[in-house]
Amino acid sequence: MWVSAFVGATVFLAIAGPKVLFPSSTEWLSWGDSVQHYLGWEFFRRSPLVQFPLGDSPLFGVGYASSVVYSDSIPLLAIPFKYLTFWFDGEFQYFGLWLLFCYVALHYVSNKILQEFGVERWPARVGATFFVIAPVFLFRQTILGYGHMALAGQFFLLMAFREAVGSHYRVRRWALLLVTSLLVQFYLFVMVAIVWATVVIAGVLRKSQTIRQACVRVVWNLGAVGLTMWTVGYFSSGNSSEDGFGVFRTDLATFWDPQTFTSTKWSSLLPDQPVVPSNVDGTFEGFAFLGLGILLAVALVTFAWALTRWRTPRRTGLADSRLRRLLPSSILCFAFSLSNVVTFRVERITITLPTPLQWLGDTLRASGRFVWPLPFTVMICSLVALARLLPKRAVLSVVVALLAIQLADSWSALRETRERFTQFSFKASSFDSEELARVAVGKSTLYVDPPQYKGLIWQDFAKFALDNGMSTNASYLSRVDYSRLSRSEVEIRNRLLTRNPEKGALYVSLPKSGSYASLMHQLNNTSGPLAKDVEALVVSGMLVVYRDD
Repeated sequence: MWVSAFVGATVFLAIAGPKVLFPSSTEWLSWGDSVQHYLGWEFFRRSPLVQFPLGDSPLFGVGYASSVVYSDSIPLLAIPFKYLTFWFDGEFQYFGLWLLFCYVALHYVSNKILQEFGVERWPARVGATFFVIAPVFLFRQTILGYGHMALAGQFFLLMAFREAVGSHYRVRRWALLLVTSLLVQFYLFVMVAIVWATVVIAGVLRKSQTIRQACVRVVWNLGAVGLTMWTVGYFSSGNSSEDGFGVFRTDLATFWDPQTFTSTKWSSLLPDQPVVPSNVDGTFEGFAFLGLGILLAVALVTFAWALTRWRTPRRTGLADSRLRRLLPSSILCFAFSLSNVVTFRVERITITLPTPLQWLGDTLRASGRFVWPLPFTVMICSLVALARLLPKRAVLSVVVALLAIQLADSWSALRETRERFTQFSFKASSFDSEELARVAVGKSTLYVDPPQYKGLIWQDFAKFALDNGMSTNASYLSRVDYSRLSRSEVEIRNRLLTRNPEKGALYVSLPKSGSYASLMHQLNNTSGPLAKDVEALVVSGMLVVYRDD
């Protein structure tokens, strides 16, 4: 454990630096999905202490708000930290501590798995370092320049793998693993659940458990999962699907293609693969480059196996029946990650799916993420096979050499990853207007017309509302009930058009809204207020309307 803590913390500090660990350090969470996670947490922290569901977040996305689950703010941490910090008014974030834990946990679990398959202590410890510098892990922290913090919890997949290769089924551990992964991120939970399902099915086929036992375990775990979802607010969205399936997918060449289709290239030696621009789309979600060191390990294992198979045919990694348990779930996840639009660089095949499968795809629209179990399986099998095929005295030297090669080859990408945490080129800020801040005093809600759900500047409105103690309809949620969103937009617009703003609320009408032209026409042609007790001012081209209390 201490070695994993040291290695994980060292790699974390080398990449992210110590500043992100400070709860008051929020600059690195100021753009993209990171600001969604952070602002979602801050608004949730200001929600009532006594409420149900526990994850209810009514202040973030007023009119269509749902749960802290849908701002990807890691409910496992958000809920307890809410009760620990409710008395504190300043900025507070726990995402740095979460990332540190992910690095340590990833090394610890991978080290345990390798040792369980006979890899000696030091080769296992060095081999586990491949997992904390794996492109598939680090890329989630920098994807499109800002990162998905909850999805850094890929150690859950390795924990599921460790249970899958165990000598017996542990009921409580599987239940705990399913529930905790659900409280971190839904995609991680589904991948863990797939591993668990293959374990249950395999147990029945191997007759290590009866069908009755399997049914009891399924009902028990599904009951725990359902209760957890209800408690934290998974059912409060009213909508489970979004567009994107077939776009955010995996390309078949992802394991040896070092290019993420952003500025980062994860190998200085391996070339980019030729690609047709129309085939790129959202394949960054399925990025799973193995790294030069692991690719060389696979090649070395293949060569060594070819030389020795006639003498020791059962020494390689996949000859181990326990390791083969990882294949069904990994292959199943990989197949889903390809989606119904299968691409291989310049080739493209589109498959029409039955309605139930299309619904499943729309529910898990970023299917490319499901590629993750397969590269981890390849890494485990290649390192275990190396330890079995090579002379014991050579294993440590070879693993160290491969790790050094991977570090050197990906050095440029590692440097760019560090820049994501240490160099901040943009920070979401409040509107630079003293007059706007003045009229916000005493207001409880900020309404924007049209509602800035996933709008380009939604975070500016949300940050302004947060700084001034208001709730807001400007938000970014992974799932939203569009009927509620539409009704909220109509109500806001009607209030503006009838000059009847809600008492205690501040309204911002944007130039493209349905209310802007009418209000501006009246404002430009009268010298008084829009209506009795209703005032308006123009700030940076936006019309701000409020009731003069």
